[in-house]
Amino acid sequence: MLVIRGVDTRLFCSRGLISCQKRGKRTVRRVVTSALQEQGPAYLGLDFGTSGARAVYISGQRSVLHDAKVRYHRDKLSWPLTWERALHELFEQLPHEWRQCTAAIAVAGTTTTALLVDRRDGTLLADPILYNEPQGQNVVSAAEAIAPTGHSAAASVSSLCKLLSWHQQGIWQKGEKRGCEAGLLHHADWMASLLHGSFTCTDWHNAARLGYNAASQAYPPWLLAQEFAGVVPQRVYEPGSPVAAVTPEISQQWGFPPSCLVCAGTTANVEMAGESVSSLGSTLAVDLLSTTPIDAARYGICSYRWQNNWIVDGGSNTGGAVLQRFFNSEQLSLLSEKIDPRTSSGLQYYPLLGRGQRFPINDPNLLPHMSPRPEDDSLFLHGLLEGIARIECEAYTLLKQLGATPVTKVHTAGGGSTSKVWTTIREGMLGVPVVTSGQAEAAYGAALLALHTFHQAGS
Repeated sequence: MLVIRGVDTRLFCSRGLISCQKRGKRTVRRVVTSALQEQGPAYLGLDFGTSGARAVYISGQRSVLHDAKVRYHRDKLSWPLTWERALHELFEQLPHEWRQCTAAIAVAGTTTTALLVDRRDGTLLADPILYNEPQGQNVVSAAEAIAPTGHSAAASVSSLCKLLSWHQQGIWQKGEKRGCEAGLLHHADWMASLLHGSFTCTDWHNAARLGYNAASQAYPPWLLAQEFAGVVPQRVYEPGSPVAAVTPEISQQWGFPPSCLVCAGTTANVEMAGESVSSLGSTLAVDLLSTTPIDAARYGICSYRWQNNWIVDGGSNTGGAVLQRFFNSEQLSLLSEKIDPRTSSGLQYYPLLGRGQRFPINDPNLLPHMSPRPEDDSLFLHGLLEGIARIECEAYTLLKQLGATPVTKVHTAGGGSTSKVWTTIREGMLGVPVVTSGQAEAAYGAALLALHTFHQAGS
């Protein structure tokens, strides 16, 4: 029996609940059925992506109980306030009875998005640096000078490079002169901190982009020798391990049990080596489960320890945002109906929003190629879909060349997963089964970690 901050993990609702909701002038009385009683505790996964956030509740049998999503509405808000507002909007969508039965929560965020905070209360000391904001050559050179050759922490978009950028600008130093306790947090770390109240924690997966060694479960000597070593997260957890219970404020405001655990995050969507998740959102990201770790700073590729295997991660600048530049959702749906995915468009596009590519080609000056544009919009869309699929295929080919387990099956997440035409195009190019499942979504993977946390805490 594990007790965390005085939390008895056995204290969860197990009986039916009655809730009331007001809708206009009517009060709707809803009786939660015996199905809820049989389900027992619920497990919540949260994912904060590039353009929106998602929440998924699962049962102890891994079935989806509830799914909610919101898009970011920045207006004039900073990114942190935008993310926090999205968190509140998600909670508002979650049925009260599920919140009362939440046993554990896990959070996923965009990899290498970094924030600099005051560890005492989470106050921001600088604007966040996003996942897709590469740092300058002077910063990369500084990272290469301290990290082993080819280490992913020296990639221009790594957490280490973002910390080095703040270091070279003297930002964390200025904060400490004012009496602050400067600390780096990743996107998922910061979102989780809003729930458990600690601003010192990260997980193996996010810390890998700083140079953390999951095998030895320690930061390497070359990192600890640096002047800024005290700024890195002080506590690094295995994904899925319990960190702390939700704060009393969160419990009271949103109705989560005081015993609800928040666990170290990221995702765990695949179980067999060779299986992969391709996330087709605004950008393209691939997560391949491999028996061999791959770290290639040149391409921004990093490996994260997961049980007895490794999640090999890579992110490309191509993706759905390119499609949305030319077509809205209704147009994409109508034009797709005119495409025969088993024939070639004859167009050799390389779809990007602008200059620069990260993976599978590392070239900050690479220009998009999306011409000539035919008069037939459906043919143009066909070429764009093929171009993004071709980049995805090249990504898995590169991972194999670098020594990763060859891909055998691809699960698809993100908005692109809903297109049957695109799925057929991708399957033809990849030469392996491509399946669409809500279980490939990062929020579902985070929910699995929450389930793992509760079982671990209760053992």
